[in-house]
Order: sequence, then structure tokens, then C-alpha cells
Amino acid sequence: MAGGTNNKSAAQLMAEGNKKSKSANGIFQRMMGAGSTANEDARALYVQAGHTGKAEGDYPISVEAYKRALDLSTEDFEKAQMYEAIASSYKMFDVSQAIPALTRAAELHMSQGKWTMASQTLEKVAELYEQSNDLENMMKCLKEAHRFLKQEGQKAGANRVQKKMAETLALQHEFMRAQQEYEEMADKTKDDAMLKYGAKDFWLK
Repeated sequence: MAGGTNNKSAAQLMAEGNKKSKSANGIFQRMMGAGSTANEDARALYVQAGHTGKAEGDYPISVEAYKRALDLSTEDFEKAQMYEAIASSYKMFDVSQAIPALTRAAELHMSQGKWTMASQTLEKVAELYEQSNDLENMMKCLKEAHRFLKQEGQKAGANRVQKKMAETLALQHEFMRAQQEYEEMADKTKDDAMLKYGAKDFWLK
């Protein structure tokens, strides 16, 4: 099992995970039907190695550990978690690699009908595109996140994303479109007891 791993380094945990994963594919383990349990143990060790790598500031080994855990993940929610973990480590040293990993996590949330989680993940993808100064793809992510939040009745979240969209349009010198977004937000919020106090700000924009 993966217990008692708190004081071990990421490299040690990786080695243990590799050993456990290798044993899971052994003939004896397969004959005894123990391969599945061994794979679960290996996955747990890889996840712990990933966490430890991040704590140590060794983000490349963290990425590698999470990728190995991903390979042993069988459920979509586990895979989504691993893609998000991979992206979290990648963004510390290679944002370009973090984007596809986080995008895949969003797709997995969508495939499970977890629209709010998908929108939150898409907002994170948008932030990475913003760091890369790719405002076009940033806007695509924000629009999709906004649509999901609207359909789930997440008014405050949808408003937050739409505000970011308007700000981004202004940065692109799309002032008419930005104005339309602000006016739409003002119209939606002026009669909403929870959001109406922000309506004046939107009209002033």
C-alpha cells in the first residue's frame, strides 16, 4: 500500500510506484487476479510522488508522476483530476504544455455533464491564454465558460466571466462589442436583488 510515504522524496515514491506497477503486470499477479489492486497502489504512489514533487519544487518530476498516475486512471473523474494536476505543475515552467492538459480536463468535465466544473476549468485555461497574450483563444474559452454558467443558473459566476470578456474586448480595441457586453450586464443585474448594486458600475463602463 501507499501508506507511510510522508517522509519519502518524490524520486523514492516514483521508484516504489514503478516497482508496484511492474508487479501488477506480472504473470503471477494476473493469475491471482491481484493486478488491479497493485495498479491502484501504484497509482496512489504516483499521485503522492506528484504532490511531493510539487512540494519539493521539482515540477518536471511532478508532471511525470501525474502522467503515470493518469495512465493508471480508469474513471473519467480521476483522469480529469490528473490532467488538472499535470497542468498545475506545467504552468510553473512551461505554460504552453499546461494549456492542452487543462483543456482536456475541461472536456472530461463536459463529458460527465459537470458544467460548472467545466466552466471553472475553462476560466483557468483562459488565464493561461492571457499569460501567453493569446486573446483570441482566451475569448473562446470565456464565451464557453459563460454559456455553461448561464445554463446552470450561476448568475454571479456568469457575470464575472462576462465582465472579463468585456475587459478583454476593450484590450483588443473592440470598444463597441465591449460596450454591448457591459450594457447587457447592466440590464441583467439592475433587477436582480443579489447583483443590482453592480449595475451602476457597468453603465459607467
